[in-house]
Amino acid sequence: MDNKPALSRHARKRLVLRGITEEDVVSALSRPLGPPKAGDGGNIVIDGYSRDGKVLRVILSSDRELVVSAMWRSK
Repeated sequence: MDNKPALSRHARKRLVLRGITEEDVVSALSRPLGPPKAGDGGNIVIDGYSRDGKVLRVILSSDRELVVSAMWRSK
């Protein structure tokens, strides 16, 4: 993903609360740990590496157009 993804209002709040930047999200989406997984409600879950190498879980809408949420994961 070359461009910054669109972020839902919920995702923006969670990023601030969890100390995650938009650049971390872009990095995780461009450096996935494996194939996308099915999430709740048709969402897509991608685990990938943030800018500093920490593992970030990004939840995307089914069309991959919107980041629904993101959270840090342990390796």
